[in-house]
Amino acid sequence: MMSESIPPDFRSILIGSQLRELKPILARMSAEQAEGVHPSLPLLKQILEEFRDDELEHLDTAVEEGAQRAPGHALLGAVIGWGCKAAIGVCKRI
Repeated sequence: MMSESIPPDFRSILIGSQLRELKPILARMSAEQAEGVHPSLPLLKQILEEFRDDELEHLDTAVEEGAQRAPGHALLGAVIGWGCKAAIGVCKRI
């Protein structure tokens, strides 16, 4: 539970950026300019939205359970935050 309350921003930022990148592609699909656009992208959008909503629900549950008062919360938050930033940076370069 404690790790669910730590860097929700990284998960929501990453999912949000993926949804923002899909938006113009899906707009092209609905404007019937779908040449070269894979038909599974609307499903991908739906899955990403479900992931985002699940992450927000996990955060709410963790906060309600008092995860932020757990010993070592700040240290674990810093470590997970650094790891998330590093992983996102690597993924952007690949």
